[in-house]
Amino acid sequence: TFTESALNISNNTSEVRFEFDEPVTGLSNDILVAEGGVISNITQIDPRNYRATFVAGTGLESLAYVELSGSYRDIAGNAGASAKGYITVDTLRPELSVTPDRVPVAGTPILFTLHFSEPVAEFTVDEIDLVNGSAETLTNVDDETFTVEVTPDELGTVRLRVVPDAIRDMHGNFGSFYTASVMTAAIS
Repeated sequence: TFTESALNISNNTSEVRFEFDEPVTGLSNDILVAEGGVISNITQIDPRNYRATFVAGTGLESLAYVELSGSYRDIAGNAGASAKGYITVDTLRPELSVTPDRVPVAGTPILFTLHFSEPVAEFTVDEIDLVNGSAETLTNVDDETFTVEVTPDELGTVRLRVVPDAIRDMHGNFGSFYTASVMTAAIS
């Protein structure tokens, strides 16, 4: 049994507990198999209970597991049964691409589309910094896509920056720093 319900970038380690209905022998790291991370440090708590440490791999978004092979034995020498325990692992940072709808003309709004690589939580217009522009509304198209209308203040570069700690996926992983720039065209 994993002591954590899920693992992410900032919390990538879980204790794994093994409980048996009778005392066992022969439990070691060699009979444990991990997928999606590394299992180590198996320790006996008492003759029926053991614990180990699972560290999630990086760059994953999957279901990980630890499998106990049947190579251990009870006190009478009977072989133990195999068992698997599962945990959700998300150690991927959300990525972001920003696209303006056109080359802007000074004084007319630019519609930026912000598309994340995965669903994000609690993202608002307050987490967008603008240089030479203003925005009032962020529209949530779906869990991964947002639009924001930016009105340039004057002729020149409009810079849209998403605050890194503002982007968080559904497992709590923060996104990276992101900046997009667009040069406004002269009014004709």
